[in-house]
Amino acid sequence: MGKSSKSEGTDKIVDAASAVVASMNQKLQTTLTELNAVKKALENEREHQKKSAKLD
Repeated sequence: MGKSSKSEGTDKIVDAASAVVASMNQKLQTTLTELNAVKKALENEREHQKKSAKLD
């Protein structure tokens, strides 16, 4: 006995949704990595500005 066509359709929808979620998770991880790099650069720039202000 095979699966009903409705069940097969549901399986395909679930598989497609899983692929979308996996893709979105990957994009989120990339964005978080980029955000952390920007935060670090901003933190470094703030420290540089403070040091420059003390020298003036």
